[in-house]
Amino acid sequence: MPLPKPIPRRLFQVVALVLLVVTFAITAWWGVTFTGPWADMAHATTEPDGTYDLVVTAFVSWLVTFVGWLLVVVPLRVLTPFPTLKQQLATLDGPVLGALGVAARGQEPEPDPTLASPARRVAALLIDRAILLPIVLVGIFPVTIFDRDDWSAPRIVALVVALVVLAAVVAYAWARDAIGGRSLGRRLLGIRVVDARTRRPIGAWRSFKREVPLHVSPLPFIELALLFASKDRRRLGDRWADTIVVRQQRASASTADDPVVVGAITDPRTPPAPPHSSRA
Repeated sequence: MPLPKPIPRRLFQVVALVLLVVTFAITAWWGVTFTGPWADMAHATTEPDGTYDLVVTAFVSWLVTFVGWLLVVVPLRVLTPFPTLKQQLATLDGPVLGALGVAARGQEPEPDPTLASPARRVAALLIDRAILLPIVLVGIFPVTIFDRDDWSAPRIVALVVALVVLAAVVAYAWARDAIGGRSLGRRLLGIRVVDARTRRPIGAWRSFKREVPLHVSPLPFIELALLFASKDRRRLGDRWADTIVVRQQRASASTADDPVVVGAITDPRTPPAPPHSSRA
């Protein structure tokens, strides 16, 4: 007997995304206050000169919160009407052949001229990351002014501001195309993420799904290779979220009064035919 699915998909997506942002906020709090698993890992990796491995400490601390995220999200996922993993993989037209741009019957699709170039997509990603870096530095800098044991009101305010900034940065990095399918970098370069079938902009959940492979090593290198090698310029994140990246179409110069001819090509040098007049 199948389990009931009482949780709406949209509710599950919002809860999962919010809780994921919370995991990064908790990790940042541990790092700023030097408490919890962060402090334990820092002591475990401390070198003779008094320094510790910041990357390992941050990653292990986040894994602790991520395990808690899984313990909450996985049971909710079972109670949500999502297609199974097998059904999702079946829509990829073969995970390997599909990623290489080869159709299931061995026919290579013609490249779509409206697709954004790989170089422009990589440049948009670099712009987005470059925008976030100074924001993070500005948000964290006030915290570094105070001593670690200082719990005065100004330092608490600085900690809250830093956490808000980090949460916003994480949310943008993991769902940067949630608004109209266009991050800041994509807006500057005139490209947009859209649904592969309807060509409509995507939402926050599918934007998040596209970003997951870019944050899991060594998938970014595989994603880069697939982006340049595939005929349809779709990486794993695109196939999982069923999206493509297209060039932003400029507004047409024609007006609403211009005639629209469907299925025919007319020579602009040909004068228009005189109107037909009928005699009574």
